[in-house]
Amino acid sequence: MGLVVSTVQYIFGGGRDMDTPDKATGLTERQKDAIRTSWALVSLDLKGNGVNFLIKFFKDYPEDKTFFEAFKDKKPEELRDNPKMRAHASIVMHALTSVVDNLDDPECLIDILQRNAQSHFGRNIRIKQYKDLFETFVRYLQEALGDKCTELTKTSWEKALVVVISVIGNEMTALSNADKKIPVK
Repeated sequence: MGLVVSTVQYIFGGGRDMDTPDKATGLTERQKDAIRTSWALVSLDLKGNGVNFLIKFFKDYPEDKTFFEAFKDKKPEELRDNPKMRAHASIVMHALTSVVDNLDDPECLIDILQRNAQSHFGRNIRIKQYKDLFETFVRYLQEALGDKCTELTKTSWEKALVVVISVIGNEMTALSNADKKIPVK
């Protein structure tokens, strides 16, 4: 019976083993598919979802808004029509698109994440801000997608974001070690 079930899963999974974790990311094909499927829904209005996500982030973590010179003195709802907010929201969402697009290319994914860490490190953004952002992101997905954000979708994103945080954290540690005067946390 197990062979029959495995064969059916293999056939309906497009010939892929859906449940063996990838050695680099720890994600299974089923988890990657859940991430891609949810991202396809978010991508239908990438900029709008980006703005809504960042507004939620600034409401959840108002202290993190201080890192944004153009936003720090504005209430989150005032940012909805702000062109700099729309631009940054687009950048954030395209960065997340790069993560999704490279789930099967870990070397490229690592390079993208390291570059992101380098870019933000000079602005005093640290791993705490990334953790705050990604905690909000998972909650935002649940709100925005409703019942389309299944438990598998939620846990898949959480698992992927642990990997993202790990890569970014490692890069920030390396940057901090290069310049002992700048704390990572």
